[in-house]
Amino acid sequence: MATKTSNYSPPVDQLLSYGDCREIKEMPDYPAKFGFSEEHIPDLIRMATDPEIVWADSESLEVWANIHAWRALGQLHAEAAIEPLISLFWNAEDDDWLIEEMPTVFGNIGTAATPALTAYFQKKSNHFYPRVTAAACLTKIAQKFSEVRLECITILAEQLDASAGNHPGINGFWSTI
Repeated sequence: MATKTSNYSPPVDQLLSYGDCREIKEMPDYPAKFGFSEEHIPDLIRMATDPEIVWADSESLEVWANIHAWRALGQLHAEAAIEPLISLFWNAEDDDWLIEEMPTVFGNIGTAATPALTAYFQKKSNHFYPRVTAAACLTKIAQKFSEVRLECITILAEQLDASAGNHPGINGFWSTI
């Protein structure tokens, strides 16, 4: 099922045909390239989380639009996108792009994402890959923002201290960051 371009207003609709992320070598400046601003954030969130795009024809350019929207939201420092983007983590086991891209996206959104990422990360009922994704996002934020570095390190260290109750893969991941 394909998303119709008419479901998105210009300039957000341009992301439906922008390109295959595997072929884009340098990260575009989405706000500059497309003229995105704060007013486009709701439409970008809708695109970033649109299941019709996620499940679009894998040979279409449209299937890449959600990743472009994630990136644009990060570059816009879109705090309104924090919870909607975290809601995508459930699919981390099946979506390598999500695991790879979300740390950069959340690193760009900034420190406002720390509480929501921490809550998700600390919830042991969340699956392995989604929790690892949240931890990678916290790590990226800690690398970019010295004012939350100690807080993020403490959050990650607490999980190491509770290693007996963790999935073995999570303990292995924690020890690499």
